[in-house]
Amino acid sequence: RAGQVSFVSAREQRDASAAVYPVLNISRTSITDASLTSVCRMFPALAQLNISHCSSLTDASLQLLAEQCERPEMLDLSGNEQLSLETAMTLAKHYESLKALRVWESIPERALVHHISDLAQLKALDLKACEHLSDSAVRSIMAHVQLISLNISNCEKLTDRPLLYIGRSQSASTLQKLGLACCKQLTERALVRVVKSCVSLQAISVAGNSMVPMDVSDTFVNELCAHRRDTLEAINLYRCTRVTSAAITTLGRSCAGLTEVDIGHCSELSDSAIAALAQGGTCLRNLELFNTAVCDDTAKLFAIRHTNLQALSLQRCRCISA
Repeated sequence: RAGQVSFVSAREQRDASAAVYPVLNISRTSITDASLTSVCRMFPALAQLNISHCSSLTDASLQLLAEQCERPEMLDLSGNEQLSLETAMTLAKHYESLKALRVWESIPERALVHHISDLAQLKALDLKACEHLSDSAVRSIMAHVQLISLNISNCEKLTDRPLLYIGRSQSASTLQKLGLACCKQLTERALVRVVKSCVSLQAISVAGNSMVPMDVSDTFVNELCAHRRDTLEAINLYRCTRVTSAAITTLGRSCAGLTEVDIGHCSELSDSAIAALAQGGTCLRNLELFNTAVCDDTAKLFAIRHTNLQALSLQRCRCISA
């Protein structure tokens, strides 16, 4: 969706690699071990490698990859459920210079903690939907890293404790992006606490879905505005149906630097509250208004005031005329 917080931006990707180091995205392909081995021999100095959802790859090619690619700084392994504990250990041993990592969802917890504890330069960690991720694992991870970006969305086992660990870790002073979507056990009290602790926070996702409602109300939005009004750039409140027009009005008036907003499926919001969001700043690039009460004039106001707007979703907005 348009307003979904991006946890590794295009700018960060460009900054992370010099032009002489290739960027390779072969995600969701049927690439085989033999083909990946050939690619690694052609590009031994890959800066970024995305091999997510490549189900034909095996442990053998990933271990060879670890030995042949010298200095990748970004690696995406998500969706490769066929990989083993031994592969995680090998990658950790050889890829100590990683700055951004996304692991596969079924990675064993012991391998995950061991892997990350060896990555001293890691700045962006995406653990979305890691089915074995526990509170204690987050505690161990946060003791070893100082992150700029962390995504633990869709990790169903997590309680409030990881947010306490994050707020007390060395990452509390550096964390800019935090993904907490669809973590059904998180309470609003813990969400408010982590917002207060993370003094550099620029982007946060507390989105829910039809099966996982989040404990987010006006209290969270108001506290976010009070403590992060000068730094906040992106917020995802998708399906946070307890958030009212009053809080969205406050968000618009308080956070003029917003560039990404998702209030999709917040169907109780008034058009006037959404208009306050349009009037509050001029920086929006991505805006998700799916199934809201936005009307024609407010939609036009976004287009007029936010001249850098790149993506606007008005799907199922029934107040928009033909």
